[in-house]
Amino acid sequence: MLETTVPHIAKHMKTHHVDPLLYMTEWFMCLLARNLPFATVLRVWDMFFCEGIKVLFRTTLAMMKLVLTPKDLSHCKGLFETNERLKHLPMSLMQEDSLIPVSLSLKLSKKDLKREHEHQLAKGNTSNSR
Repeated sequence: MLETTVPHIAKHMKTHHVDPLLYMTEWFMCLLARNLPFATVLRVWDMFFCEGIKVLFRTTLAMMKLVLTPKDLSHCKGLFETNERLKHLPMSLMQEDSLIPVSLSLKLSKKDLKREHEHQLAKGNTSNSR
């Protein structure tokens, strides 16, 4: 999904071997409650309860889009710097009036999620068969 929404970030992550488990585990385990300002969390949760899981994916993609701009990526020379940027999100960019419009601008459907899920399952099955 990162490749289709923000390809420059996907390329950076792949180049520097930044695995999503390094930063996304906390985001999803806590439903973003530990990473966003309280007002933003409430707004995301409202949307999550109305629209479902796609809100969490859309929000995390928006978070990455806001904190890993091409200018920011020029300062993230490797895995460590990139991971630190994602673990210490600038709260000014995570306010609901900044984050939510970006999140809503990302078109992500249930079909997209299903396609990605099937892709990941297939990828897992090929690595398990080795």
